[in-house]
Amino acid sequence: VHNAATRQMDSRTVVTAAASAAALLALSKVWKPCFKGLSTKNPEKSNAEEKNATAHPPVEAAIELFKKVLMDGADGKTLCVGKAPGRVNLIGEHVDYNNGFVMPIAINRVTAMVGMKEKDGKGNFKLAVPDYKNPGGPPKVVEFTAEEFFTNDGNPTWHHYVRGVAALLKKQGKSIPSFRAAIVGDVPQGGGLSSSASLEVATATFLEQLCGFTMEKVEKAKLCQQVEHEWCHVPCGIMDQFASVFGKAP
Repeated sequence: VHNAATRQMDSRTVVTAAASAAALLALSKVWKPCFKGLSTKNPEKSNAEEKNATAHPPVEAAIELFKKVLMDGADGKTLCVGKAPGRVNLIGEHVDYNNGFVMPIAINRVTAMVGMKEKDGKGNFKLAVPDYKNPGGPPKVVEFTAEEFFTNDGNPTWHHYVRGVAALLKKQGKSIPSFRAAIVGDVPQGGGLSSSASLEVATATFLEQLCGFTMEKVEKAKLCQQVEHEWCHVPCGIMDQFASVFGKAP
């Protein structure tokens, strides 16, 4: 009986191992396109191209964008910076919202949010982002009154990730002054690398600096997850936000 049970257990182990190997092979085919270009070193690029590609990482690019289109009207005092990485997940894709085990790691792609308060702290809110569909073209700038900024209109777009974080913090009793900020990221959008979580966490970190408060990391991740649920209509688990809060970009 013992030998039979052992053989049965061994056969199950083999089947499980084979299934795991097959799953990892399938995932590697999905992930492969996502990793293209993640390294800053690319032997196919010329030295000039390589230098140009790494000359303005997101933080520096966001600072440059802010100074170019948003500095006029800012209070000119403290420049606040929020930054958060994207992630890949080694195991557990689509099980985090079912309380399964996951193993995400941060990647060397980030979203950066850079900005200042308005001069009087009571004006409109302004956000600027590059036009990724038209590289080299003018940036996109959106402006909101305070009422518009903190109101969930139920029609999610990219700035809902930012506005949702600010609105939920305000709901918690935090004082959020009007501000203007530039946002630049190199986490591929729609590539399964959590660009949305990266934007949410970068926003929360930016607002911590701007407003002078500090959140517990777990609470920050939970708040950003809540933004996905309530402002962006995405019933996600906690993995992406948790990885972006606790992960460190290499």
